[in-house]
Amino acid sequence: MVDGILVPTPQLARDCFPHGRVQLLADYLNTNEYLVVPSQKRADSVWLGLNASGQAFSSLKGSGVLEGIEQALNQSGRLNLLFAGADPSAARWLSRLPAERVEVLPVLSAEGLPAALSKVDIGLLPAVGEFDLRQSPLPAVEYMAMKIPWIASNQPPFQGLAEYGHLVGNSPAEWAEAIGWLAENIEAARQRAAGAPYLYALSQDAAENIEKIERAICGFEEAG
Repeated sequence: MVDGILVPTPQLARDCFPHGRVQLLADYLNTNEYLVVPSQKRADSVWLGLNASGQAFSSLKGSGVLEGIEQALNQSGRLNLLFAGADPSAARWLSRLPAERVEVLPVLSAEGLPAALSKVDIGLLPAVGEFDLRQSPLPAVEYMAMKIPWIASNQPPFQGLAEYGHLVGNSPAEWAEAIGWLAENIEAARQRAAGAPYLYALSQDAAENIEKIERAICGFEEAG
């Protein structure tokens, strides 16, 4: 019933190819929504950001990030966690962490995301399983638009952005090690995030890529 299918990742393109005309088009963002939000960083502490809105808790558990966070918090009193999501299973896990070092937010809307990210010092992007392997790399770009260092699973959605962040294997030890290292070197990490990663995020602004979007749509019209 459709003239074409636009997808943000090669894996989704392969999935959809048998069902119609497919074009690969990145998920772009309105960078202005991220640039105008004032920072809410808290002195003498480092806040990890884990946005589980729309992501199954079983996926988080399978990635090793949850145990990695626990280990990192036990190793450093400076570390804290900002967690967004509403899965009941997450509440049980969060109860094991020091309450004074955790802030829990509900499922984030697109409009509320920039304000939440403004509190984060290190973004965490776990991915495991068939659903996660098809997700867009946009969450990493959103961190970069706010000059936030990030750590992601070494999985296809984020491998194309390896030069801008830190990729880890899905094991608690690797997550904990990467979190600890970035926390200890947070100022240098922020400076790095304000360089090439930030410039890349600006290049992913929707207004800057309007011609690519128009070409993708026109391609379907011409083929039809």
